[in-house]
Amino acid sequence: TVAQDPGITAKILQVANSAAFGLAETVSDPVDAVQLLGMTTVRSLALSAQVFSSFKPGQFKDFSADHLWSHLMKSGELARTIMRQERLAFSECEDAYTAGMLHDIGQLMLADSLPDEFEQTLALAKQENVPLVQAEQEILGATHNGLAAYLFGLWGLPAAIVEAVAFQSQPEKSDLKQFSALTAVHVANALCDEAEADNLNLDYLAEIGVAHRLDDWRTTAAELRMEAVA
Repeated sequence: TVAQDPGITAKILQVANSAAFGLAETVSDPVDAVQLLGMTTVRSLALSAQVFSSFKPGQFKDFSADHLWSHLMKSGELARTIMRQERLAFSECEDAYTAGMLHDIGQLMLADSLPDEFEQTLALAKQENVPLVQAEQEILGATHNGLAAYLFGLWGLPAAIVEAVAFQSQPEKSDLKQFSALTAVHVANALCDEAEADNLNLDYLAEIGVAHRLDDWRTTAAELRMEAVA
């Protein structure tokens, strides 16, 4: 069924052949790609491909779906790598990858369902130089994080993924006060595009006892960026 959907097939093959997997040969068969990536990853890709397929390119001046897709791929891989470095269980690492892949997909959901209001939030965020979620809260009374997390909960995604998506921008508001997929996604979102200064919550990292790991995670993020360019 995956092979019958060209949008999902393209996304799956793109991820399987990305630098993150370091394969010696190109994967061209979607069935091989599914076996390589695993069902958790494929499920996240299917969700994202479905949302991306409804988006009209060039609809917004200050928003690029292609840039968002690149950011999600980088965030997912970095979140999983951070979890592996902290020696978390395989399933937890995969949850972090999935959450990273999906964490900002709510932006596309808003763009598709409320295009005028979403454009207003983009303009406000740029004009006042504030985070997008702050602009969304002012204009919509809700955020893309909360919208996506609510839907993911309805769709039956694991609680760790829902939690990570919901609180990625404000991890201190989560009741979870230990290193988790939420932590990894929060850090990956900030570090994968070298935009860390304004996005990382250092107090939260200190509160859960992992602030001392930040330099290692920065190094990891830089290494992944170099691999992607090579």
